[in-house]
Amino acid sequence: MTNSIANELPKLVGILAGESDRGLALAGAAMLDDALEVLLKAHMLDRAKIVDSIIDLDRPLGTFSSRIKIAYLLGLLEESEFRDLELIRKIRNDCAHNRGDVDFGGAPHKDRIAELHTPKHAEELFNTFFAESFTDEGRSPRNQLLIAISVLG
Repeated sequence: MTNSIANELPKLVGILAGESDRGLALAGAAMLDDALEVLLKAHMLDRAKIVDSIIDLDRPLGTFSSRIKIAYLLGLLEESEFRDLELIRKIRNDCAHNRGDVDFGGAPHKDRIAELHTPKHAEELFNTFFAESFTDEGRSPRNQLLIAISVLG
């Protein structure tokens, strides 16, 4: 993560926390997509014209899905991060294409969020460093997704 993204993360998390469930999924995935673009560009030669020709929207690496996959295949993501990003992408897609209300407490979102590795790992670290567990509210599907987006971003 670059310094500029790391410096903006608390502000972004605050914004995400105030969003509806749909807004959290859409804005959180957009934040992760931007972070993947920065990550990929950091590992490419400094040839802006060529990089833009493959990474801009409607280009081979212009989608969240393609960026997740190439970052994983290049060894820039661990397998658990790859799986979590894919789950978040699926949640985002469901939220973007569903006209009804979005509630992370119901299927299919609750089940996908329960599969996320990142919040479980974050809780393990929290337990280790602070000798405390997450509250029930901290374990809500919504907060688990927010934790995953925050840590992965």
